[in-house]
Amino acid sequence: MIRAARALHPLAALAPRKALARVCLRTPSALSLRLPMGIFDSARMRNRALVIQSERVESPVATSPLAETAVIPPRPTAIPQSHELAIDPGEAPSQIYSTSDVFARRATTMRVPYGFALTIGALTIGALTIGVAAVASAQTPSAPPKQAPDPRSLVLLGDRFKPLKYDEMTPEQKIMIDHLLAGERGGANGPFNVLLRSPEVGDLAQQFGGAMRFRTGLPKDVSEVIIIMTGRNWMAQYEWYSHKAAALRNGVNPAIVDAIATGRRPAGMPPDMEVAYNLIDELLTSHQVTDATFKAAADKYGERRVVDMIGLSGWYGLVSMLLNVDRYPLPQGVQPELKPLENPLPAAGMGFATSIPGPVSPVEVKSSAKGKEFTMRGDRFKPLTYEQMTPQQQKMTDIAVSQRGTGGSFNISVRDPDGGQLFFDMGDRVRFHMSVPDKLKELTICLTARYWGAQFEWLAHRRAAVQAGLSEDKVKAIAEGRRPVGMSADEEAVYNFITELFRTRQASDAVFAAVKSVAGERGVVDLVVSAGYYQAVSMFMNADRLPLNANQQPELKYLAHPLP
Repeated sequence: MIRAARALHPLAALAPRKALARVCLRTPSALSLRLPMGIFDSARMRNRALVIQSERVESPVATSPLAETAVIPPRPTAIPQSHELAIDPGEAPSQIYSTSDVFARRATTMRVPYGFALTIGALTIGALTIGVAAVASAQTPSAPPKQAPDPRSLVLLGDRFKPLKYDEMTPEQKIMIDHLLAGERGGANGPFNVLLRSPEVGDLAQQFGGAMRFRTGLPKDVSEVIIIMTGRNWMAQYEWYSHKAAALRNGVNPAIVDAIATGRRPAGMPPDMEVAYNLIDELLTSHQVTDATFKAAADKYGERRVVDMIGLSGWYGLVSMLLNVDRYPLPQGVQPELKPLENPLPAAGMGFATSIPGPVSPVEVKSSAKGKEFTMRGDRFKPLTYEQMTPQQQKMTDIAVSQRGTGGSFNISVRDPDGGQLFFDMGDRVRFHMSVPDKLKELTICLTARYWGAQFEWLAHRRAAVQAGLSEDKVKAIAEGRRPVGMSADEEAVYNFITELFRTRQASDAVFAAVKSVAGERGVVDLVVSAGYYQAVSMFMNADRLPLNANQQPELKYLAHPLP
């Protein structure tokens, strides 16, 4: 069998004999392949295709219609930074897994008919070669796992938020740094010096961001286009600088990057990229998504990947807000590339005055999880019953039912239970455990919902704002797009900060100083994270056209300038 394996594909000759011995006969009728668990989450054979499916990847490989089905347990979320193995199975080019993470786990057996194994096609041999080469790589003594950087050697950057040193950090801040260094990023550049001011929510936020950046299974060129579109929309110079380079490294045509930089619609985009571009452009410039654009994205990528595209843009919207508030510095000698534009992305529809497109078709479904009844509601994302969910979705639902419920954007984010659970955890912290008074936090959320025209979010939090001490007349003024009169000093400081950030993408020195004097550094970060989190929630809800309850009426008009 070892000789046969080496004969079938020349690259197999490079693998040690011990590695090839993992491909062995177990019965006269079946060839068993021992593959390291973690490369793929599950495998299933149907008709004439073996579909090897990860959390984010499906890749067809020719095989026998008689092959048995093997189920491989899911890989853990955390992927330490180490020697990286690029696995490119079909729909997710350049999906990166860490060899030290993958091969530390036990092997799992897949069984295919022996007779077929000797006549397996070229595509299957390519897939086997990946597994064999990976095993050989893992067994090579000259490639030890890369250690996480020493946190005391870390040099953070910042402007308004002065860089922190590891030895000066609190235990909670050190935990966040340790998680960053052990994760896919392997560092803490960008917004993390700011997020360290509120490390509990900062750590949850960076974990969600890591899932969106590294573990969605979206093509890397498409992911990077979404990121630079979001950075362009926010005129986030450092974000643009960092991810323009990443976009070019991942094969994005320089002409496409240049067009996005100058606020033009790129010509000649590949079809899969154009579908994603249309979705994010409409959502960021009109706060809505047309039926045709949503259908094209769902048909091309599936519901889970649509949620991931929105989540990716939502995360980098928060990143851009944090960087801009800090005035995060570019590397020495680098000049800012983005120019102020009235329309940083080509405006769709009537801009922010665009109303909900198409006929709405709200659906409500009641179900139960372990004896507890819950309700799921949606429109474009049809609500799931408990029985329709995958085990991972059921686990996420069990947690939600036992905590704050399955309302709001839960029916949407559960499409990706990995990133969705992290988003849910982050939201729990934002909703219930921030350092700022509830009145100021709810004012921030109301302003965010008003800016996005998110009807469901507005109705939920306008009530919470009044309960927290914001007067009815101030809430009504915000709903109508007017500046409230008679605000207290702390209300005015927060109102000016959040509205200026959404309108201008920046925070002036006077506005920043005023809100810092009211809330402190940690409080400023909590306000930005609250706005960024509920911006992502609003993006999910508007893409879905999340319906109001039967006894509710929309209160927000769609205004070209929702925040004065």
